[in-house]
Amino acid sequence: MTKTPANARIRVQPAPPLAHIRDFLYTDIFANAYAIGDLAPPYSKNAQWYAAYQSGKVIGVGLIYSGLIPPILFLAGKPAALEVLVHNTSLPESIAFSAPVNAKPTLESNLTVTGCKLMHRMCLLPEWFIPAEDKLAEEAYLLRLSREDSADILRLQQEASSHDERAFEDVAFAPDMVDNGCYYGLTINNRMVAIAGTHLTAPAAGIAAVGNVVVHPDHRGKRLGTLVSHTVTRVLLSEGYKLLALNVSQGNQPAIRTYTQLGFRITGDFIEGFARQL
Repeated sequence: MTKTPANARIRVQPAPPLAHIRDFLYTDIFANAYAIGDLAPPYSKNAQWYAAYQSGKVIGVGLIYSGLIPPILFLAGKPAALEVLVHNTSLPESIAFSAPVNAKPTLESNLTVTGCKLMHRMCLLPEWFIPAEDKLAEEAYLLRLSREDSADILRLQQEASSHDERAFEDVAFAPDMVDNGCYYGLTINNRMVAIAGTHLTAPAAGIAAVGNVVVHPDHRGKRLGTLVSHTVTRVLLSEGYKLLALNVSQGNQPAIRTYTQLGFRITGDFIEGFARQL
């Protein structure tokens, strides 16, 4: 195997061949699951890719995904590649970011970083799945959601964010996610009190990203988060997805326990946060 010289020049190419991006991302399918999904429609129309090459080999990639507000910067690769990518990527004025833990010094030296959090990537393969046995209370109703339910989804997210003193910009949701994904909601007395869904679904790649799990503050501690998460997970697996991924804050032990009970396993760590141009 030919070894790449450590001092070889690194160059960044905007809009590189997608085959090069794909080959690099598939070297770590767990860490790069979300980015792999962004290679496919409908997400690909909002994806602007950059590749860092050294001696003709891709050693890092950058992605600006403009389908959410603020746009998201995704980084993956060797530390030297991350430094060059940040310097040579046309970044928006304000971004959210998802990057390796060792990218933090590079981000902080080039951008004004706020709200940086340590995160776990958790993944599930079909053989890891642990079916839940929770039953609905008599007054509860579980249903698959559509775009017409977006107002109820946003209301629940806003109520939970306000109670948790969490900035609403932390919530990555757009009505298109319901159209393109798998969302389930649980109502009690005709009011939505728990939801779970997907950030992306890429059937051709067999990958889906579970997210937007929210339970109303008045109904926590009743395993409703487990119930809606289980339903989304079970349905995605029944539809043929071979890898489910999700992101969770390392300090959110209740959520980690919920996902672990369904069979999700921690497969890596990263950082996420917000940044602005200096």
